Amino acid sequence: MKLFYTLSIISLFVLVSCSENEVKEPKSDVIADFAVSGMTCKMGCGGSIRKGLLETGFVTQVDVDFDENNAENTISVHFDSNLIDEKQLLEVIESLNDGQFSAKFLTMKEISNAQQAHLNQEDQQRKNSSTIVEAKSVSFSIPNLTRLLNGLIY
Repeated sequence: MKLFYTLSIISLFVLVSCSENEVKEPKSDVIADFAVSGMTCKMGCGGSIRKGLLETGFVTQVDVDFDENNAENTISVHFDSNLIDEKQLLEVIESLNDGQFSAKFLTMKEISNAQQAHLNQEDQQRKNSSTIVEAKSVSFSIPNLTRLLNGLIY
């Protein structure tokens, strides 16, 4: 009987611990340009910067203008200025890859309503495209089985 209760509890923990995390997309209202040094390639370094900025949850798009002959390369970051500012974006960039990159703020411009409508239209087309794959992150955690099994033994 004790085994039945233990297995029931374990099953309950497994069922409850599985959950989907919905990610809400921020609305960008500003585009900031940064000069970044320390980049060695567009795919690796640019991808690392793009991923790090998008993971903040406040950035909608990062455009990397990379030229291997330049000591500094330019990135354009589309973000929600109500949720994050350019100083925080600089901190994120400079913390990536164990401090590999150094950045400085260049310019910032607000996105007009017409530009916002155009970006929304591009986003909608991108979402409707067959090449886009949407992924949801699923988290799973297992309860402390050792403690539960020890409870059965003792």
